[in-house]
Parts: sequence; structure tokens; C-alpha cells
Amino acid sequence: MIENTDNQKQTMLAVLAAVTGLILIFIVPDQVMLPINIAFAEFHQNASAINSAHSLSLGLLQFLYPLLSALVMIAGAALVLLALPIYYENFWARPLAIGMLALPAIGGAFIIETVPLFSGELVINGIVLFFISTIPYIFLLLWGKAPKTAKLLKFLMFFLIILATAANLFSASEAFLQVNTALRAGSATLRYTYLLGVYTNSTGALLVILGIPLLAGRAQIGQWLVSLGISAMTIGSGRLSVLGHPHMILYLPASIIAAITLILLFIWVGLER
Repeated sequence: MIENTDNQKQTMLAVLAAVTGLILIFIVPDQVMLPINIAFAEFHQNASAINSAHSLSLGLLQFLYPLLSALVMIAGAALVLLALPIYYENFWARPLAIGMLALPAIGGAFIIETVPLFSGELVINGIVLFFISTIPYIFLLLWGKAPKTAKLLKFLMFFLIILATAANLFSASEAFLQVNTALRAGSATLRYTYLLGVYTNSTGALLVILGIPLLAGRAQIGQWLVSLGISAMTIGSGRLSVLGHPHMILYLPASIIAAITLILLFIWVGLER
């Protein structure tokens, strides 16, 4: 009886991974590209009325959205391939699936932040992508027996990792756009501050993305990668908010979210030991 129940649970996890993967491959990419396609159609119709800063924003997002769409498809394909190893309970399969789901979850949060810049009506696309990825992400993450307080802390930490990474990628995008403004104003100091934020936050986000599956698998290197990445994002956005931009509200929330996430990570690691 117990064996049958375990098989049913593993079957459910495998089906969840496969179905989510198929959705990410065949449905989500077009929805990711829809806002930017509409924005460019409007841009070409009203090119004379759009300022250069808005044009640069669209140019940057024209690169980021197709990249995000490609990462979503790759994550979906990985989830489909991981369905069988998850069913057979390979120790590495579930952490890797969690890492793959983190990519579109971060992407969904990033879309929620960036779509209002040019097409607020389509923010629902980002919300849908975020929840399509986050629900199985949390489900796989919290699967198994553990005290409720431990599960709650784990949920908050991994959820904040997603939000912090997306928020700091958004800060990096904003900082990149400000480089152009600083160049036109002839301010070398601000230009280098912005670029420093771009490189610091982007590197931190990459370290976090690489570390999530290892952290989910409780590997010590995962703890180091994620903590280093979040530390870098905290410093990057914090520096931008203090030194680089007169409107610090653009960057300060990302730094605060990253700092809170880092504190929760240290608490979780301490409890796990």
C-alpha cells in the first residue's frame, strides 16, 4: 500500500514536470514576445512622437525578451526530459528541475516589472508566466516531510531569491539605459557608476541562477554561489541607489529585497546544519 502511494506521488511529480515543460515550450514563448511585438508596432506607427530614451528602452528589451523566450523553451525541454528521472527518484533530478523552473519564474517577474514601461495592459503575460513556473517550483521544492516552520522558511527564501534576482536584473537594465543619458550629459562619473551596477547585478544574477539547483540539492557550493550572487546584487543596487541616480527609488527596493533574502539564506543554512 505504501509503495503504491509512493509511486502515485512520483507519478504526479513527473507529470507535473512534463506538463509544465510542454506549456513552456509551446505556449509561453509566444506570450513572452507578444508585448514587445506590440510595442514595436506602435513605435513604428508613432516614431516621431517617441523620445530617444523610450527608443533605447525598446532596443534593450528587443534583445532581452527573445533571450528570455529562448531560456523559457530550454527550461521547458529540460523539464520534459527530467520527468522520467523524477519518477525514478534520481537524487539530482528534482533539484535540477527546480533550477530549470527558476528561469521562467525570474523571467515572469522581470516581465511584470518591464512591461508597464511600454504596454501596461499586457502585464498579465508576465503574471501568467510567473505563476506557471512558480507553482510547480514551490511544489517540487517543498515536497517531502519536514516541520512546518522549516518549510515556511524554505518557501520564503526560495521565493525571495526569485524576486530579488528579477528586481536586480531590472535595476541592471535601468542602469544600462542611464549610461546613454550620462553619455549625452558628458558625466563620466555617473556613466561608470551605472556600468558598475550593470556588471555587478548581472554577474550576481548569473551566480544565483547557477546556484539555485545546487542549493535545492543542499550542496555547499550552491550555498556559496547563491550567497555570493545575492551579496553582489545587494551591493550593486545599493551603490546605484546611493551614488548613481537621483531617483534612488528605482534601485533601493532591489537592494533591500536582496539583503532580506541574504539574511534568510544564512538563517536557513544555519538551521540545516
